[in-house]
Amino acid sequence: MRFLTLFSMMLLALWSCQSTTTNDEKTTPPPKEEKAPEKAPAAEAAEEASLLGVDVSHYQGEINWEELKGAKVKFSFNKATQGAEGTDPNFMTRQQGARTAGIPIGGYHFFVATDNSEAQANNFINTFGALQPGDLPPVLDLEEGGLNGVKNPEDYAKSALLWLQTIKTHYGVTPIVYVSPDFANEWCIGEAFGQYPLWVAQYGVEAPTLPSLWSKWTFWQKAETGTIPGINGNVDHDIFHGSEAELQNLVVK
Repeated sequence: MRFLTLFSMMLLALWSCQSTTTNDEKTTPPPKEEKAPEKAPAAEAAEEASLLGVDVSHYQGEINWEELKGAKVKFSFNKATQGAEGTDPNFMTRQQGARTAGIPIGGYHFFVATDNSEAQANNFINTFGALQPGDLPPVLDLEEGGLNGVKNPEDYAKSALLWLQTIKTHYGVTPIVYVSPDFANEWCIGEAFGQYPLWVAQYGVEAPTLPSLWSKWTFWQKAETGTIPGINGNVDHDIFHGSEAELQNLVVK
């Protein structure tokens, strides 16, 4: 009898363990599905963007624009002027080459902070001439190399905005601002900059960082040492944020 009682107690304990395990398995919640992290707007824009472009100057030498077109280059920017008097060698040869190949191209001006803004605007206007159908809007290139010792961001921003407004009034189109995120945040003072399309310069990232005054980027200079058929040596690679139809909405009609 004692043996049976002991045996019964062992069976009861074994049944109790099995029952507990079964209940635990039923009440354990299923693992939660991990949601992919939300992407920042700039990152989503970078994924959507796929149109390749280049920006060129005398450093690229002779350019075969038909080869560039065959390599799926959809647009280009071309250095025209620098400061109040500087002009880039063979600017117009490059401009006409792109136009003949049917590649939208825009001229850009390297801004020198110690030169008069209106004189710089006039230098661009006199060198570039009239906008033609298929051209992209003019660009103001803002970067550290053009500071020339200027220390006051407010004065710098005022001068740059005067160039932009002078060009906008003359050509009747809204010019583009080329700038890096860090430089823009320090030197582009004033909300007025945000009205101009942004060509942001930033390398080695999956998506560019937006400067504080802009809510989106239009062009992105993503590499300065790219190669492509039609150009000997390195050339800057750029991306347009949008479709070919949207790019055509930007060009001069």
